[in-house]
Amino acid sequence: MATLRASWHAYWDNSKTIFVEKTPANLLMTRFLQAGFPNSHFVVIKRHPIPVGMAAQKWKVNVKSLHTMFEHWLHCHGLYEQDKEYLKHLYELKYEDYVENPDKYHAELATFIGTRVPERPKKDRSRTVLQWPNPYGLCVPERTMEKASADYNQKYFDRWYHLLRNSPLKGYYRYLAWKYEPKFATYGYSLTKGFELSEAVLHHRGKLSDAIGAFYCHAADAYTLMVRSRIQGKAYIKRQLSARLPEPLKLKIKHIRRRLSLSKNQPDVV
Repeated sequence: MATLRASWHAYWDNSKTIFVEKTPANLLMTRFLQAGFPNSHFVVIKRHPIPVGMAAQKWKVNVKSLHTMFEHWLHCHGLYEQDKEYLKHLYELKYEDYVENPDKYHAELATFIGTRVPERPKKDRSRTVLQWPNPYGLCVPERTMEKASADYNQKYFDRWYHLLRNSPLKGYYRYLAWKYEPKFATYGYSLTKGFELSEAVLHHRGKLSDAIGAFYCHAADAYTLMVRSRIQGKAYIKRQLSARLPEPLKLKIKHIRRRLSLSKNQPDVV
């Protein structure tokens, strides 16, 4: 625990009295962290499984099938539901509720951790943070709170709607909607409501057997395995080349790739 404390405090401003650590995996370590940090306060934000699962798939090096992501969501939240009964200080909210009324939750969160919402500064500075794959990064305010938006979720909901209605593999996605609908409903989420497929999906079992659904899932797993293998193979070759190429040549290749990346993202001048 001393090593963990030291590693976190190395990045914290130790002149402050409130410290924040927001690693997603902390969801599975709440009781452990409470034992190590007795005065810890936990803020748990739940988010709809569709954007959670789809957003994680952009990391191709570890890409998993969508049903695997759904199972992961359920497994993690199931463990958390067991652990939360032992937590002394806990505040829960849904991401979807937060973006609809951020001011309300800012005030409640400030009270929960024993502070207040800072006043909006009259003047503020901006800073650039890393944003994959944008080589320029993302410009964000230094002190002003960023505006919350439901757009980040909506793009994944639009994609899910398309997959259910128009995808050549819509049988697979409709099977997932039917299979996981009751499981996610216990957490207040739905894979069918709002996607114009409620009745069709809920009565789909008679048209699509479990055997066919299982075949779809195995095929999806096989496809994502091929994608991971290809990406990881390329990464392995890249590491081997990097270890063997002369340093001047590596620097030259790096500069060329950077110029190509910048020119690709540079807007046309009219």
